[in-house]
Amino acid sequence: MKTKEVKFYLKNKKNGWGSIVGIFNFGYVEDGHYRFYQHRVGEDIPIECWDKDEQRVKKSSIPDYARINKKLNNLESEIIEKYDEMVKNKMEVNPISLRAYIKNTTDNQKNGVDSKPKGKTTLIGFAKSYKDTCEKNYKTTRHYGTTINVLDKYSKSRKTKLFFDDIDMTFYRNFVKYLEGENLRINTIGGHLKNLKVFLRQSFNNKIHENKIFEHRDFKVLQEDVDSIYLTKEELGKMYRLDLSDNKTLEQTRDAFVLGAFTGLRFSDIQNLKPENIGIDGIIKTTAIKTKKQVCIPIGNVTKLILKKYFPQLPRIYSNQKFNDYLKIIAEQAGLLDEVTITHSNGGIHTPYKYKKWEIVSTHTARRSFATNMMLDGVPIGQIMMITGHKTQESFFKYIKIRPNDNAAKLKDHPFFNYHIEEEPQNEGQVGSDKKSNKKNSTNRSKKNDKN
Repeated sequence: MKTKEVKFYLKNKKNGWGSIVGIFNFGYVEDGHYRFYQHRVGEDIPIECWDKDEQRVKKSSIPDYARINKKLNNLESEIIEKYDEMVKNKMEVNPISLRAYIKNTTDNQKNGVDSKPKGKTTLIGFAKSYKDTCEKNYKTTRHYGTTINVLDKYSKSRKTKLFFDDIDMTFYRNFVKYLEGENLRINTIGGHLKNLKVFLRQSFNNKIHENKIFEHRDFKVLQEDVDSIYLTKEELGKMYRLDLSDNKTLEQTRDAFVLGAFTGLRFSDIQNLKPENIGIDGIIKTTAIKTKKQVCIPIGNVTKLILKKYFPQLPRIYSNQKFNDYLKIIAEQAGLLDEVTITHSNGGIHTPYKYKKWEIVSTHTARRSFATNMMLDGVPIGQIMMITGHKTQESFFKYIKIRPNDNAAKLKDHPFFNYHIEEEPQNEGQVGSDKKSNKKNSTNRSKKNDKN
């Protein structure tokens, strides 16, 4: 095992001087990257007085060299000592928590207060720290915060703290039952369970506990197939043909939605689309924000019209809530009045609800429409998945929404349903002979049955 050490460097070099900074890399990984603890020593020295190899001030280079080097030695010992204390006591260890622990113990020692750690890290305590330091996007951390609030309410309802050793299948079942009692939908419950597994896995990776319950096959994320809608190309055409020139907000919302429906891009990717992503070879090349993978999409006729209309800019994307509000206004004006039945599960009870199609159109309808319409047009599933990013056909088929009537209409012209069975040509004499033979055989079978 590699010996733990704190490395010292000169930073913020300016006018021949630099500030000494300590770096402690203790193997903490977040989002696939190592995150280290950085400590400002509070000492500035001339650059030429620093020994890069020894990571100390050169002997006799300045009158204060011995004091500073002693300070660096003591600081290195203190950082490693506090880190070992936190690991031993199964406390959450990340750059922020280590900084707070060192500061608190130092302050307590100055004030004569006992600085021994007070108990184990709780699940909620870790989750809050992880949310604040994980550097995920705003939407993800907001969802983490919602789950943390739910866990907090659950723990208060049980009048107990949630320690990692207490998370087992009994907790799982009780937590799910509690969420159902809050009349949450299955997929909302699944979202909280998904975040819970993230907290448990990350804290396990950080060696805060040794509980691997999150890997149990029954500790699963609940999910139900949502009866989401898609829009046909004809319905998208109705929206695109609307004259919205007197309302730029609605016009840009409509164009951004239609662009998504003919490219399959997520709205976060449309927001970040730049002129350099539009290739002269007729292909959009961009890196998906969610998956960090490159996506290549042919520029079709509809896409070309929209890009040409706004180039070098793109339609403005408003906040998700405002966009959905504007989208419903547009869909109603386009006459999307078909009635659809959507089944929701609240508190474990499945209830059907009837809506007009315009009432349930949302930002994600565009991407779902893209995948569904491409499949209906006979594009190979594998090629669609290369654009949408689905890893398995199972997840892809859950994603698309093909109405039974559309499916049947599409199959009407399929060779299977247009196959004809040709009768063998027969002459009249042969047909008559066959009839007499059949009649004679039938009479003989009847007499045989009478005897029996």
